[in-house]
Parts: sequence; C-alpha cells; structure tokens
Amino acid sequence: MSREFAALVRQVNHCRCHRTLLGPDRPHWRPLRDPEPGPDVRVVVLYGDHPDFLRMVRVPNGWHGQGAAAPHPDQTPPEPWTTVGRCWAGSQHPVIDATPTSS
Repeated sequence: MSREFAALVRQVNHCRCHRTLLGPDRPHWRPLRDPEPGPDVRVVVLYGDHPDFLRMVRVPNGWHGQGAAAPHPDQTPPEPWTTVGRCWAGSQHPVIDATPTSS
C-alpha cells in the first residue's frame, strides 16, 4: 500500500476530532440510526474514549455528559439519544456500553 493511499484511508476512517468513524467488532450503537438501548445500558462512551474522559449517563430526561471533557456538566441539560454520538466536529460516532459491572 502506498503512503499516499494509507494517508487517505486514515482520513476517510477518522474524523477531525481524531476518533474513528468505524464501529468496533462488538455490540455498539449509532444513535442517529439505532434505537436507544434498553434500561440495562446506563452509561455509554464514544468508541475509543475512556469513560473518565467523556461518558454519557442515562438520566430521567435523556443522557447527561460527565467526565473531564464534559462541558459544564453541572449546568448542561440532558440530551436526547440521537445526539449522544456527536462530537465537536459534528460527526456521528459509534457508542459502546460502559455501564459499570457489579462484582
């Protein structure tokens, strides 16, 4: 594969926010396309993000951003499911379940 082609593939598969646009090989959702997961899924993250960085937590009126990258989490209202996978660049990313498991 040429260097130019490899660079083009990276550009096509990645967003300006540097997250992948491809889904993982495990269960995931694309919130703009897929229905909201069942009530057992209480926390989701954009695929590739760590929950401490940015996570969306299910609350009574939607999903609420939390973590180090959440903009003003104490002042931001909950968002609808359809906006959960959107990054600052406006792209829709796959999200995965990050609900803590009980031991």
